Amino acid sequence: MKALMMITLVMGSVWSGNQANVIANISSALKSGNTSAINQYFANSVDVTILDFQDFLDKGATIAKVNAFFADKSISGYKIIHEGKSKGRDSVYTIGTLKTQQGNYKIYMFITTSHEGSNFIEEIKIEQ
Repeated sequence: MKALMMITLVMGSVWSGNQANVIANISSALKSGNTSAINQYFANSVDVTILDFQDFLDKGATIAKVNAFFADKSISGYKIIHEGKSKGRDSVYTIGTLKTQQGNYKIYMFITTSHEGSNFIEEIKIEQ
């Protein structure tokens, strides 16, 4: 029983650590406007909300939509204002503020971990 508890704790910390690394990588990419670094994390189907646009898009269309949003933005920073673990699923969410010369935007992301340990953004919402 102790061995099972220990394995559960170790695996939980590995998954949490992996998610923390993904969140740090995405945050760093947002700070620099490096959308190609973010694109690798999109799931095959993503719930995308960017300003007045909302739809479920495949990975390619999500990448195109997110890249189009960032194309004309002069980014001066990004800061996570809240993050947490979702109940009942191996997933996390982040809420952050993207600072640009065109104004500030709130970015919400829902990130899940697959059974293989890969992390994917299943939802991204960008609001002003």
